[in-house]
Amino acid sequence: MAHQMLPVFIVEETSNLFESLARNLRGMLGEDELPDDLLRGLLGKQRIMIVVDALSEREPPTQRHIETLYDQGWPVNALVITSRRDPDLKAVDRTSLRPEPYRGTADSLHFRVSPAQETGKGLLRAPTSDGSDSSRA
Repeated sequence: MAHQMLPVFIVEETSNLFESLARNLRGMLGEDELPDDLLRGLLGKQRIMIVVDALSEREPPTQRHIETLYDQGWPVNALVITSRRDPDLKAVDRTSLRPEPYRGTADSLHFRVSPAQETGKGLLRAPTSDGSDSSRA
C-alpha cells in the first residue's frame, strides 16, 4: 500500500535545501518544534516530497546546489524538479516527463516518460489514427 507524502514547495533561492525545507515546514507548524533528526527521518522514509519549481530560472548558485544535492549525501528520496532544461544530477536514477505536441487535435498534449538510464524505453506514445497504440507496432 502506498503511503501519503507531504509536498513542500521550495520557491526561494537557496544554498541549503535542508534549511529551506525546515523553514517552510516550521512556517506551516507555527510554534511547534521540528527537530532536524525528525526531518531527516521523514525525508529518508519518503514522507516529504520536495518540489523545486522553475530550477532553470533560478540563480546559478541555487541551480548548482540542487544539482549536487545527492553528491552531498542528502536523504532526499522524493524530489520533483521542474525546469526548462534537464538538470545535471549525475548518475541519479530518475524519471523525466516532457510535454510534447500531440498530432491528434490542435490543443492536445501528451507526455513522454523516459527513465534516464534507459533512454528510448518506457515511452508513452500517441495513439495512431486507427486508435491503436503506436508503441506496439
